[in-house]
Amino acid sequence: VRFERTVVRSVDATWAITQDDAERLRRLYLVDNISELPVAVDVERFAALPETSGDDKTFVHLGGIDFRKKRAMSRFIRQEWPEILRMEPAAKLLVAGRLTAHVRVRGPGIHFLGYVKDELDCYRLGRLALNSQTTAGGIKIKSLTAMAAGRTLVCTDVGVEGMAVRHGEQYWNFDAGGGSTGVAALIKNPEVGLSIARAGRDWVTRYHSEAVIRRQSERLLNAVMH
Repeated sequence: VRFERTVVRSVDATWAITQDDAERLRRLYLVDNISELPVAVDVERFAALPETSGDDKTFVHLGGIDFRKKRAMSRFIRQEWPEILRMEPAAKLLVAGRLTAHVRVRGPGIHFLGYVKDELDCYRLGRLALNSQTTAGGIKIKSLTAMAAGRTLVCTDVGVEGMAVRHGEQYWNFDAGGGSTGVAALIKNPEVGLSIARAGRDWVTRYHSEAVIRRQSERLLNAVMH
């Protein structure tokens, strides 16, 4: 913290990757030269994937699994997935990415795909995207890319930390939406899921596309240089 305080107070400008982080730094160090420069997502690459593509009862969990993510995924499989399956037996969960084999817990309807070269190949398989993270820092790239791909994002508060999105509008909050019961109801109402997916994709395009971030970075650089 001491090093961060010294840096923030000695430079002309500081850029944070989320609005929440920028506000926190301003309060913590009592400086006002802190702006937001969000993470950019290649939305054009995902734009060709229709929101209606993929199975409407299949979740995709995409991304490497470290120790913390492994613990969250294991908990989800043990505690939540059986209830979801009980209410919607046709539900499936595809887990793809590095180190997914480290998740020792298995269950019916769950398929571990390992490393995949192109995430679009996975997103084409299911309309729902799961982010089971319960602890992490910074903005969640997997949540942004899932929304950019037109998937219905289902996650915890942590999964959208730093993102100005609303439950039931741009994403589905697992806890606020009634846990397993709410997720099962969401699966049974694909039109609701499609509406959320479209709104989520629009939000990412508006705030995190490369074109938007490029214009914002140019504005911030010009302000510093002049």
